Amino acid sequence: MASKTLIIIVSLLVLLVGCSGAQKGSDSPDSALSFQATGTQGLEIEILKDQPPSRIYTSTPLSVVAQVTNKGVYDVSNANIYLSGFDTRIISGIPSTPQRVSLEGKNAFNPDGDLEIVEWTSSNIVLPPGTQSYSPNLLVTACYQYETIANPIVCIDPNPFDTLQDKSCTSGNINTGGSQGAPIAVTSIEQETTPTDIFFRIHLSNVGGGTVFEADKISSCPSSLQFSDLNKIELVEANVGGKSMDCKPENPIRLVDGKATIFCSVSQFTGSAYETPMQLRFRYGYKTAVAQKVEIVNIGG
Repeated sequence: MASKTLIIIVSLLVLLVGCSGAQKGSDSPDSALSFQATGTQGLEIEILKDQPPSRIYTSTPLSVVAQVTNKGVYDVSNANIYLSGFDTRIISGIPSTPQRVSLEGKNAFNPDGDLEIVEWTSSNIVLPPGTQSYSPNLLVTACYQYETIANPIVCIDPNPFDTLQDKSCTSGNINTGGSQGAPIAVTSIEQETTPTDIFFRIHLSNVGGGTVFEADKISSCPSSLQFSDLNKIELVEANVGGKSMDCKPENPIRLVDGKATIFCSVSQFTGSAYETPMQLRFRYGYKTAVAQKVEIVNIGG
């Protein structure tokens, strides 16, 4: 009887462990199917609470700790994180070179995206004689390359004016979801179909709250970017139904007041109407920053 009871207990434990493992769900096919690339951010910076405190003293070093999180879906390699906004003659020992982080983007098995902690610590803080306090506005800045990938579903209708045959879809304005897990979003697409060509008017917007610039100007960020470097993105890929689209204007595409429109066309297809995903990919540099003021009190007189 004791041996039978032991077997039953072991069997129940195995069943419970199996159920608890299945309930994690992060590696399950269902979680992969339910994941959607949404959101309007790339890298997000947060200066941790009391790192630094709102007030410090010249007898202690300045320590700044920030959390950098990839809130988008694109994997970032070698993002540059800078600390600035202070007089290096007063606060010394903090290198001007950036700290570099590489962060995986959000996906079905990592729905929050990677995060990394970056930290700076000064050596001496020396206020000029007679200066009672100094209150710099510390600035943590991230400079990085990012991509926006959009795959909206479009209707391919080779015979748009044929009203006699039944069709599985009809062409028209296309739902993009408004965001694709990146700071540059494909906000809407208008479609016009003729018997010979399909035309798309694709609207883009800077929705991340940061500064967009040419991707190959990453070494100039943050302080050496020129006006001519700003608000430029590159169209890397534009396909539909296995065909490459012809798009205007040519690269780089300039955003005006944070927005841009491109016009793409493709020659018409054959057969009956059907739905298929469009493939759009844009590349750009992006800069985002967060500031925090700290008061440094002179205790040396």
